[in-house]
Amino acid sequence: MAQEIVRLTREEDYRYRDLAILIREDNTYHDLIETIFKDYEIPVFLDEKKTMLNHPFIELIRTGLEVVERNWRYDALFRLLKTGFVKPTDEQYPLTADAIDLLENYCLEYGIRTRDQWLSNKEWTYQRLFGLDFRKQTDEELAMQKQINAYRKQVVDALESFDRNVREAETVEARLQAVFAWLEHLNAPETLEALRDDFDEQGEVEVAREQEQAWQAVMQLFDEMVDMLGEEEFSFKLFLEVIEAGFETLKFSHVPPTIDHVIVGNVERSRIANVKVCFILGVNDGVFPMKPPSEGLVTDDEREWLESKGMMLADQAERVLLDDRFYMYLAFTLASDKVWVSYPLSDEEGKQKMPASIIKQLKEMYADLDEKFLLDDEDDEDPMRFITNPVKARAILTAELSKYLRGYPTHDVYWDTLHWFMNEESKKGQAQTVLSSLFYRNEPQSLQDDTASQLFDQTMRSSVSRLETYHQCAYHYFAKYTLGLQERNLYKLEAPDIGQLFHESLRYITEWVFEDGKAFFELTSDDILKYARRAVEQLAPMLQHQILFSSNRYQYILRKLEQVIIRATTVLAKQSKHTDFAPAGIEIGFGKKDKLPPLQLDLMNGYKLELSGRVDRVDQTEIDDRLFLRIIDYKSSKKDLSLVDVYYGLALQMLTYLDVVLTYSDRWLGKQAEPAGVLYFHVHNPTLNNTGLKSLDDDAVEEALFKEYKMNGWLLEDERIAEAMDRSLEQGSSKIAPFGVKKDGSFDSRSKTVDEDLFKRMNQYVRGMMRQAGNEIVSGEVKLDPIQKKDHVACTFCPYKSVCQFDPSLEENEFERLKDEKDETILEKMVQREGEK
Repeated sequence: MAQEIVRLTREEDYRYRDLAILIREDNTYHDLIETIFKDYEIPVFLDEKKTMLNHPFIELIRTGLEVVERNWRYDALFRLLKTGFVKPTDEQYPLTADAIDLLENYCLEYGIRTRDQWLSNKEWTYQRLFGLDFRKQTDEELAMQKQINAYRKQVVDALESFDRNVREAETVEARLQAVFAWLEHLNAPETLEALRDDFDEQGEVEVAREQEQAWQAVMQLFDEMVDMLGEEEFSFKLFLEVIEAGFETLKFSHVPPTIDHVIVGNVERSRIANVKVCFILGVNDGVFPMKPPSEGLVTDDEREWLESKGMMLADQAERVLLDDRFYMYLAFTLASDKVWVSYPLSDEEGKQKMPASIIKQLKEMYADLDEKFLLDDEDDEDPMRFITNPVKARAILTAELSKYLRGYPTHDVYWDTLHWFMNEESKKGQAQTVLSSLFYRNEPQSLQDDTASQLFDQTMRSSVSRLETYHQCAYHYFAKYTLGLQERNLYKLEAPDIGQLFHESLRYITEWVFEDGKAFFELTSDDILKYARRAVEQLAPMLQHQILFSSNRYQYILRKLEQVIIRATTVLAKQSKHTDFAPAGIEIGFGKKDKLPPLQLDLMNGYKLELSGRVDRVDQTEIDDRLFLRIIDYKSSKKDLSLVDVYYGLALQMLTYLDVVLTYSDRWLGKQAEPAGVLYFHVHNPTLNNTGLKSLDDDAVEEALFKEYKMNGWLLEDERIAEAMDRSLEQGSSKIAPFGVKKDGSFDSRSKTVDEDLFKRMNQYVRGMMRQAGNEIVSGEVKLDPIQKKDHVACTFCPYKSVCQFDPSLEENEFERLKDEKDETILEKMVQREGEK
């Protein structure tokens, strides 16, 4: 239809004011017409009354009352601030749109949810905590804290008195007076005048008039409510329902903003004159004529009887149909020159729609009637209808050339259009940019050498977990650590937070046990309970801005987490009774200013990779005057050290930690150490089912629970090491570590063991993987290579999917698929690959 209007005005000398569009389903067509006509640059006037509900001024009042009702809830409060009516009052820290976004991020991160938090005399604090170690605020954090509190004060100044007055008011009149006083306090009339002037300057006369209408309509509504309900004492909830019902009745009355425009009217309501061409849309069965509503409580016969008794009701269905046919007659006879009739074949959901009976009548009346089946994206018979203005022509040209690149034929019209763009637009024009997208490939470009040299220092400081991220997806690493992109922090408890609580609690407990001159195997149930509660009391307030004390739900979660710590400590104490390994250190940090130096690796072009981190626990034992160390890592989820993950660089942490403590053991422990193993300890509170229990007595349950804490990982293939790890085992599978012993004392087939030479080779292999990653990073190489391992895909929970736009359906985007091979095969590949370097 828009294309036909363009043709009529260009080729047949019609003016826009000579054309009219008639519809019956306003909700279906109005938004479409407004959008499409804007694209085709056709001036249009919609003969309708639009609701005022979405106007910022109405939204200001609605959200203001909602803020009061919902006790200053975050979502309502920031909807109010984003209306633009709360103006800055602080010259140094003005409450601008950016400031509102910053304040919103703060409220989301720190859990600001209630009126008491906003009105509290206590200053809001700003401190970015990483981990559970206490530290003082930095100067930057103190400056940000001052800024946040300045924004907060401006919000409170705008809302506090209004909140108090509305709460204290009892009658409808008093509450409306409080609303009016608040609007004056915010200078809402001046803001609306400024908006009107701005729209006038931009030539949007129709929108400019809406600003005045919004104020006048609200004031009239308030006056009517005072006249009718002024002295009534409503509950606040009922008051909100009444004023909301009033707002729903408010409509904008529009006057045509220009002389020459296409008018869109309703078949029943609009009375349009001097029309030469009429477009009638949606001529479907049930719409032309409009199907009367189904019978209500009163039948037509009952209506006739009531009318005979002098009671007038709505028209009968027969009368409605007669009137509707009259409206149809008016619509089809409105134009003096042409009538353009259309009907859709299906609705938005794809359900079939039938043409109205009048379509058949028109075909019978006019045998030579020109009927066309129109698509919105192609027309082999008349492609010229798509060439209307540069914007629309560029869009259809791009689509047609895309088909051409896939082997489809292209009409000559589109080649002519392409030549026009090439001749009329410069190389830097928008058409050049749009058409070049046809050859776009979703592949990241690596950084140039000078850019990379500015981004990376000669000493690249990183952590092992970051390099694991790099091997999961190099682009994820680039987005997060090179560009520094991050999601905004939210006030919620997540798995990493729980893991931190477990880690730090076990570290504190271990340190306190040593300070008290005790050993783990000496701990009683009372000792464990005392230590666990003490750890939770100290650490919980530092977790996510005291989130565990914010509600009854979170306090229940805190008690459950405390039970997990008690259970894990009990198991550690029990394990210590059956092992010769004793803790050599807890939370051993390596890096600058830590107990151990950082691990440094040489990279290309004079770069160095400096790795830092923290080892949860290092255990030691001496056998035949040889010092052996094992790494234990606490995990809040079940985890095993897969050699496949090691081979592909996804699990470098444990072997690197072992490498570090062995490298610096002479400096740290005074003696060169050898590897004993790397193990994961699952911190959890297991649930048992009775299928695996021999009996339900306490000893059997404890034994079953103890088995659930069996550690996973890899050990040195040495019977003496195995015996030191689990002295209680003579034959069968250990309940502590991942090995089993046969009758002859050798390891069974399920044991996860490697010899000392392989341990060293694995460490060298891990160093090589980290060195390779470091070289690629400092060289500026950027790859889009997320891994896929069985059902695990790196993109599943990645926050950067909207940045990289990775799409496996594209030829250039493919997952790096990892093969799940046997441990023996992987070990051979590691040795072979290490030998090739």
